[in-house]
Amino acid sequence: AKLCSNTCAESFYGLNYSSALYLKNFYGVQFHPEKSSKQGSKILENFLNNIFYIPFHINKLYAS
Repeated sequence: AKLCSNTCAESFYGLNYSSALYLKNFYGVQFHPEKSSKQGSKILENFLNNIFYIPFHINKLYAS
């Protein structure tokens, strides 16, 4: 998506674009962090902990 007032993260791939957007209490991303292994899991953990203030630890996802 083009950069706009609802952009909360941007990326560059030939041009700058919105990689995360928000509107009121809705957030969306232009990538699949869960497919990025530990780094993607950390992105999701930070999102839950910092945006929604949910005390969540990503290690619980990998416990079996």
